[in-house]
Amino acid sequence: MSTAAARYVEHRRGWRTGHTLLLGLIVAAIGVVGVSLPRSGGQLAFLGQRTVLAWLVIAALMAAFAAVAGHGVTGLARGVLIDERHRVTLGRLQMLIWTVLVLSAYLAAALANIGRDAGSPLNVNIPSELWLAMGISTASLVAAPAALAYKEKRHMAELQSWPSEIDSRFSDLFRGEEVGDRDHLDLGKVQMFLFTVVLVLAYGLAVGDMFDATEGTFTTLPPIDDGVVTLLAISHAGYLTRKALPISTPAKAKEPGAES
Repeated sequence: MSTAAARYVEHRRGWRTGHTLLLGLIVAAIGVVGVSLPRSGGQLAFLGQRTVLAWLVIAALMAAFAAVAGHGVTGLARGVLIDERHRVTLGRLQMLIWTVLVLSAYLAAALANIGRDAGSPLNVNIPSELWLAMGISTASLVAAPAALAYKEKRHMAELQSWPSEIDSRFSDLFRGEEVGDRDHLDLGKVQMFLFTVVLVLAYGLAVGDMFDATEGTFTTLPPIDDGVVTLLAISHAGYLTRKALPISTPAKAKEPGAES
């Protein structure tokens, strides 16, 4: 990282009044969009019901909220994805995606009910399987640093880190965790990333179909199959196990008088 770049990020670091105002505007925009679009009714050429558009806009605004908050703390829009070692992590990305997906779907349904003058607008059921899927992602995010700390202490592994947040890069999502394998592709991370993308896209399509097919009151979000939740749990267990196992071991120091 160049000195000029470091100074630029350091200058941008710190929460400012603009961050607070922008977050407030985003929250207000979510409320306006969520209530007004479904109330207006009518079909859109490519999206069907206007509730579908409201949901997509709410999801984008929630992602923007996270980016603004991350920028306010770290000086970088990707700051929400950066951990204590100044690396972009897969666990943070997964948690952010699931949070935005589920909360935006619930909020879009609840606000649409408000806009349509439903009797119990907030009574939108979130299936237990969906809570379990979010819980697995949350537990993985919490357990990942513990697994790395165990590997560092028990196996004397040397974990890779960047000097500053600006050195973080999205390739961190797929590179190894240790100094010895940081320039190698971690297939476990690739598998977890692709599985997350497939599952999120599939559930997102199910949510979109629900919003497009329902013209009245929304009462529940689409469920997730139990088998998918089981597969998600197994994938995260393997992901955490991979983090806890050392890839390389530090070289032992030679004893005095040993042959070279």
